[in-house]
Amino acid sequence: MTESGFNWGLLGQQAGLGLVLGLSVGYSLKKALKVALVLVGALTALLVGLSRIGFITVHWDVIESAYTSAMQQAGGARGALDRVVAWFSSSLAVAGSFSLGFWLGFRKG
Repeated sequence: MTESGFNWGLLGQQAGLGLVLGLSVGYSLKKALKVALVLVGALTALLVGLSRIGFITVHWDVIESAYTSAMQQAGGARGALDRVVAWFSSSLAVAGSFSLGFWLGFRKG
């Protein structure tokens, strides 16, 4: 602690940790999203193709209701956003540097 009562070393550690975590999460998330979108697209195209030729019957209403149910249990996008905001509000240094790192990592991913 310095004379002003502020611990600059701890602030630097928190900011550095947030930046590193943000970089890794942003980079990884972008790569995972790309893979997931390709897989979902390929699966959807396969199901539609097999359904068109009459090989299978896809019950899209069941798929839609399962998706809707899963989103409601998780609280939807709003619930996820509330959890992220609550986590960020616990430490401003980590949150700010994490946000910067996440943005940089997502751009590079």
